[in-house]
Amino acid sequence: MKIERLNYVGDRAALADVTWVSDWEATPSGDWVSLAAYTLHGSYAGSVAGRANYHWIIDHYGDDAVVTVVDRVGTRWLAARWPMAEELAAIIRGLDRYPVIDDDVLLKIEYEDLQRAWPEYGRAELRHRLGDTAFTDDDLDRAFATAFAAGEIVGVEEHGEYVLTDADLEAVKRYL
Repeated sequence: MKIERLNYVGDRAALADVTWVSDWEATPSGDWVSLAAYTLHGSYAGSVAGRANYHWIIDHYGDDAVVTVVDRVGTRWLAARWPMAEELAAIIRGLDRYPVIDDDVLLKIEYEDLQRAWPEYGRAELRHRLGDTAFTDDDLDRAFATAFAAGEIVGVEEHGEYVLTDADLEAVKRYL
């Protein structure tokens, strides 16, 4: 496992004088270690798994154990002071075997992303594909909800969030 050592100034952490260490035991006591490998998420980097882990750790450990690091384009990840709580360290070590702390948090994020994607662009894209039709937004929304409830909307991860696919839009069409 490789982690980054961070400089921490006041209320913000920054990647300055980054030092790579091969294990946590090599990190001097009191230093901040990056959990970016497990919590990185944003518009240009990271993953939904990283986003789920980020939220789970914040919800369970809060500001007492971790700080959020934000780069200049808004990518976020967590850093923790070494030595961290043994329970948190064990959870982080476990992420080398399975990438998500809590599958329910991941599923909730997936659900929220797909529910947000439909009114943002999915409905308009389907309407465009259908051409001039008599279907109202309510008709399309009901078809989307039905396809989603039937498990036919699965999305795909892209740039750290779930997005609708052509197959998802075809599934909605079947319920019109």
